[in-house]
Parts: sequence; C-alpha cells; structure tokens
Amino acid sequence: MKVIKARSPFSAIINVAGQIETKVELFLWNKPDSIPATPNYTFSSKIVSVANPIGVYNLANEIQEFLNAIMPTTNGVINQQDSRLMWCNVQVKTYYKTATTFVLSQTLTYVAVNAYRSYQDGLQNTNTVTADVGYYFASDGNIEQNLPIGTYDANYKYPFIDLLIDKDVLVGAITIENGISGYNLTTGTGIDMYRIPILTVGTALTDSYLFKVKNGATKISEKQVNLICEVKYTPLLLSFIGKNGGWEHIYCFKAKEESIEIKDLEFKSNQNYFTFDANIGQRQTYNLNGKKSIKVNTGFVEETTNTLVEQLYLSETVTLDGLPVLLKGKATVLKQAIKEKNINYTFEFDYNFNLINDFI
Repeated sequence: MKVIKARSPFSAIINVAGQIETKVELFLWNKPDSIPATPNYTFSSKIVSVANPIGVYNLANEIQEFLNAIMPTTNGVINQQDSRLMWCNVQVKTYYKTATTFVLSQTLTYVAVNAYRSYQDGLQNTNTVTADVGYYFASDGNIEQNLPIGTYDANYKYPFIDLLIDKDVLVGAITIENGISGYNLTTGTGIDMYRIPILTVGTALTDSYLFKVKNGATKISEKQVNLICEVKYTPLLLSFIGKNGGWEHIYCFKAKEESIEIKDLEFKSNQNYFTFDANIGQRQTYNLNGKKSIKVNTGFVEETTNTLVEQLYLSETVTLDGLPVLLKGKATVLKQAIKEKNINYTFEFDYNFNLINDFI
C-alpha cells in the first residue's frame, strides 16, 4: 500500500510531451465498499503555456471527506479493528490530450489517512508517494507511555497503537512482545487498521515493561511503559489524532479543576401595570446555556512527551476520557529536562458541547 497523508497537499502531476490538456479522475471508497463505477470527482484543465505544460491537481481536500476520527469504545480486546472511516482507499487516473481525445496515462492506487507531513518531509505527489509498504504506524510506537496501576479490565479505555496492515504486501508476521497474547493480525488478505492495546495482561498492572511490535524477527517499534501509582487523583486519558493519522494518548495523573461559564440574552421584562407582582423581576433571560471547562495536569513526564504535546496542539480531534474537548490557548512552552528537573504539562480544555442539549 502507498500511504497518502491527507492533511498535507497531495498532488496528481501530469507531464507528457506535447500535451495540451490534462484530466484527473478521483475514486474514493471506504472498506467494505467497492470502488465506485464512476469517479467521485473529475478535474480537467488546459495547459498554462507550451513552455509550462505540466498539470498539477491538489486532491487532499476531496480525500479528507472520506476520513473521520472515530474513538473506539473498548480498547482492551485483541484483534479489534479500528473504524474503517479512519482510512480510505484512493484511486487516481490521470489523462492527457495531445489532439482531440484524452488518453489514459496512469492508474495509481493508494490508502489515505488523516495525517500530515512536516515542512522537512517535503512535497507529496504522485511522483514522491511510491513506496509500497506492508505496514504503517498511524500512532507513534516508540514514545514512552505512563499507565495507572490497576486491575486489567477489557472494557477500560486503555491507550493503544493504531497499525495499518496490507496483508497482500506484508512479508512476515506481525507479533507483539510483552503485550496481550493471541494476536493474529496477518491472517487473510487486504488492508485493515488494528488497534493494539499497550498492555501486558495479568491479574494486576503493577510492573513497568517494554512493549514491542515485531515484523518477523525484526523489531519495528519499542515503547517503554511505566506503571504509575496515583493514590490521590483519578487519572484522565487524553486522546487525540496525531501527526500519523491515528490516536495518540497522554494520561493526566494529577489535579484537575473544572469551571462553568453561562451565557444568555437579557431583556427588561414587560409586566402588566394592573397585575403588578413584586415577585417577578424587572429582567428576563432567554437562550440560557453554558459550557464546562477543565484544567488538567499530566504529572511528571519525560522530555520525549514534547513530540506528543506538539501534535496535540496541531490536532483537529481531541477527547478527554472519551468526551470531545477543544484546547484553550494557541501556544505552550515545550519543556526541557536540562532546565526543569521534573516536567509537568498543564492543559486547559472546553468541553465541546453545551450543558443544556440544544442540538436540533
């Protein structure tokens, strides 16, 4: 599978000698649907000039319409697939015209995720996205993870890794070391995204461990998992879509602070002069509603968490203990251990819904 990161521009490039016009047909579908009989989108354009005949079409916005971040309800069960809206199939057909009719130039097939490239990663187009890979980490598989000590519960919202696998291309089996036994990720055919709980199962989660994912005998990710004993506060799981298009997770172990803000429309009331009642005030409120905010603290974390903090601030989808939230503030300091012995991050969120349900 060739992977498109749809939050960054992805361009179809057509450059055939003598072309006077170009066309692109874009086919999009989510599994288990089949490729549509007709293209979802068709674009065409005449060349700018003979000196500059190249056709360039950015397809990223259209691709994103078939992607949607869905938070799993349970994460502690093996062989669970993520929602198939987390990724989509893409086929791009490019055409050129040198006379009177279009001629098919290329038919290219991809898989797209709601990820993005950094500036240093360079351009993304049909000439650069060529690597056909058997697996793709939609979540970071190497950054340290803190977990609260506790008894294993398959229905609890544990942090997990999103791993996209193309079983038709993959060479060797995907196995988990120091994780839940019983994974069977490579049987069958086709493409699927699996969520892999970052857990080692026992009667209690008490000892820190290295969580590894292997392809055959080759280690392809290694994550240090630290079990934290938090006796005073109830840890909250902060989850968000990260740079690679899958869910990332940070536990917030320390103190939280909640507040509410109320908004309304206020008008002077209009009492009947002859039925005056002193128990009725002179002002009346309408459209009264409110929202709740929360401030949380991560507790002490490693400096490598800076990578996740940066991705949190760039994320379009964030949840706190499974509830949708919006990050307050547009800036933060990425802390360094050389300056601060103990790194703690404080985040402020607005819950992304009104206290009174006014959804129509």
